Amino acid sequence: MALNDMKSSFPPKLTTQQKKYLQYGFWLLGQWQRLNCLAGIVVLVLLLVLLSENKSKINWRPVIWGFAIQFCIGLFALQWEYGVVAFEFISEKIVAFLDFAQYGAAFTYGFLVNPPPICGMNAVFAFSVLQAILYFGAFVALLYQLGVMQLVLIKVAWLVQITLGTTATESLNAVASIFLGLSEAPLLIKPYLSQLTHSEVFAIMCAGFASVAGSLFAAYVSFGGHSQMMATYALCSFANIGSIGIQLGSVGSLSPKIKPILAKYALRAVATACIASFITTCWAGILISEPQICLSSAQSACFNVTVPR
Repeated sequence: MALNDMKSSFPPKLTTQQKKYLQYGFWLLGQWQRLNCLAGIVVLVLLLVLLSENKSKINWRPVIWGFAIQFCIGLFALQWEYGVVAFEFISEKIVAFLDFAQYGAAFTYGFLVNPPPICGMNAVFAFSVLQAILYFGAFVALLYQLGVMQLVLIKVAWLVQITLGTTATESLNAVASIFLGLSEAPLLIKPYLSQLTHSEVFAIMCAGFASVAGSLFAAYVSFGGHSQMMATYALCSFANIGSIGIQLGSVGSLSPKIKPILAKYALRAVATACIASFITTCWAGILISEPQICLSSAQSACFNVTVPR
């Protein structure tokens, strides 16, 4: 039933404002997927509160502002017509940019990058996917040399700091994790690592685990996944057990003083990063009624040379 069709079924004593609230309530009850996702966000936030070591010192400003910004970005990317077009344009440009690495690798290594469609042969990982990582890493290094990356990081970190109320080191590391990754982002705040509090170290760990570097995202795109969906949902992250060793080795070597803190909060940081990805999934479920489905790109026919590539 449409919202406008509900007005006639309400008692006449209700005010117009009360009818609007009831209309929205009945509409929301019919959206079970959105209600489940909304309940999931509440449960996950409560779980994080229960896992907190000092519940009385929880600062809710970053939580509320973070959810508000994430929701606005979701509306822009998933519901607004021009936002959808913008994200499609960005995803196409990302794929076109990364295709340059594939063209160069194919020119250098030949059939190791583009093997013949015989018996489901796949490209050699070292000569295809890793080339995209090296290519993107070299591009970021060039931007650093030109001073472009520093300017972008400082401006975005300043925006994060004034909205979320986080410290300068936390903001800069979180923004840098988007472009550099788990082990490279802390290099920007190396002089301040030994002076950070436990909560700031934990925030830096979570930012590294919950994000994915641009070079690794390039590798995911080269696997043939739906780049637009990955860029929109951003569910790929470093939140796994193996990343604990990477962070302990890289960040711990920058400041041996905080190694005990890194080891103490490692499992908590991984769990928090996973929950952050789950919350992003819930926001996507609230904003999207029909999920996108990625079809498998694997070839099922062996020795079928007529399979289109």
